[in-house]
Amino acid sequence: MTAILSKLDAATNLCKRIASVGLSDGHVLQFFEECGAKWEVQQNAYESVPMSTLSPRVRGQRLEQLGRAVDAELCPAALFESPARGTCVNGSRRSSANAEYDWCRDGRRIECKSSMFSGERSSQTWKLTFSGIKLALNGARHEHAFDELWLAIYSPFGVHFFKHDFKFCISTNGISTSACGHNIQIRGPRQVTQLCAVLGVVTNKLEVAGCQALAVVRW
Repeated sequence: MTAILSKLDAATNLCKRIASVGLSDGHVLQFFEECGAKWEVQQNAYESVPMSTLSPRVRGQRLEQLGRAVDAELCPAALFESPARGTCVNGSRRSSANAEYDWCRDGRRIECKSSMFSGERSSQTWKLTFSGIKLALNGARHEHAFDELWLAIYSPFGVHFFKHDFKFCISTNGISTSACGHNIQIRGPRQVTQLCAVLGVVTNKLEVAGCQALAVVRW
């Protein structure tokens, strides 16, 4: 730390130190307290739930694999293939983990996005956030990067799979939308802390909006 700070403070550059804030500062302690309370709510809700100890990236990969297995059960006579890797915007070849969709069923490209519930103290709600959805966008993509969009709701009670209608709760990401994709954020009712009740409201919202309930894998 001392060596890095000395480089930043050196007269040979135009960097200017603005302030130094210690971990005992009141603002820092308040921030830790708020984040700790939020994490405690979420951690307790998912305690002992399968895959709860995995990193978000690894858990997303496992839920994607589960989605493909569910699709194979629903369509046993279909031909399933791994995604074509294609190329990135800079021309480099995509890795299998970076493909524009997750699997192919009889020529249809399937993308599976997953999310777990997170508590938001300011609005007193539970919410789901699905991100990195590469939908058609003027100046970036002429069409969606896939033919079907699956949403996997990872809850303490199991995984609910829905086929999205390409309309419900879609939002942009500002100027980063072209590179990072769209978001889908679904909120539960205010001041309802029981996730079982919140899950029922959220799944009902999806069905009313025209999103098809595909399957439920219960723990």
